[in-house]
Amino acid sequence: MNGTSQFISEGRWFMNLSSGNIESFCNDMGMSMTTAFTIFAKKTVREYRIPFEIGGDKPNPETFEALDEVKRIKANPSLVKKYTNVDEMVNELLS
Repeated sequence: MNGTSQFISEGRWFMNLSSGNIESFCNDMGMSMTTAFTIFAKKTVREYRIPFEIGGDKPNPETFEALDEVKRIKANPSLVKKYTNVDEMVNELLS
């Protein structure tokens, strides 16, 4: 399979995978999923980059707190107990 055929095949797989929301969105925009994917592919090649920002949801407060805890521990390792092996740690956690 050449590069173009593989790209189109993978595009069809993606469209089948997520057809519910993306199909509705495309219809609202007045285009088919094929047109949307073609626009994406052409823009990607023309700009030689993913044409949108890729990211995730902003971490919740608990995650920020855990990240801060890691920073504190890295700055001062004496804040936490050290274990010589996993069994020792698990035994203490389960006791």
